[in-house]
Amino acid sequence: MEDNFASRMVQLRKESGLSQKDAAAGMLISQALLSHYEKGIRECGLDFVVRAAGFYGVTCDYILGKSGNKHSLEGDLMSAEDIPGDGVYTAQTAMRFVMFLRSLLKGFDFYNINPDKIYEDKYVTYFTLCFYRILLTAAKSGEIPSHWLGSRPVTAKPFFAEIVDTAMRYALEGEGIQGSYAPADMPAPLCVKTFVNQAEKLIFDAWMVITNQIETN
Repeated sequence: MEDNFASRMVQLRKESGLSQKDAAAGMLISQALLSHYEKGIRECGLDFVVRAAGFYGVTCDYILGKSGNKHSLEGDLMSAEDIPGDGVYTAQTAMRFVMFLRSLLKGFDFYNINPDKIYEDKYVTYFTLCFYRILLTAAKSGEIPSHWLGSRPVTAKPFFAEIVDTAMRYALEGEGIQGSYAPADMPAPLCVKTFVNQAEKLIFDAWMVITNQIETN
């Protein structure tokens, strides 16, 4: 089905478990008019697009079929509460896990980011090096241009990957990550549960491969 206003209106109403009559009443229009909107017979004004998006709790871009994200990316990333997408492992879930863990370990405020201090955070330094390590691997395999790595002489040195790995370990030593502020009985947020489940699955799969190789040899 084509993603457009009409199809999204039908989809969202059904996902909400609402009858056409109840949805129409909630959006302050007649059932007949809503039926025309859902069938694509009539076009609505911008004011109704905003009203419908607010009623279903999605963005205007989503309800118009212009985006696959129901919610604002910035709003979802910065939300300190669980959101529906946290139960599925995606790049957004991983980023929310990173932001939550950093806020917990460093007392980082979701809503008052100090741009003068963020680069002094050793936790951010670690993730900078971690993703740089991915960039390095991609460049060596030819997946991205090698000139993306820059021109500093250190990138051409032998064992450069090992140097990056060492820098990552140094980033977490000493006074890097401070003590936790979470109460002992604090339940794990959904994004943390999803992230941990995915990470442990990957580790278990790797362990099984290594075990099978050892048994084969």
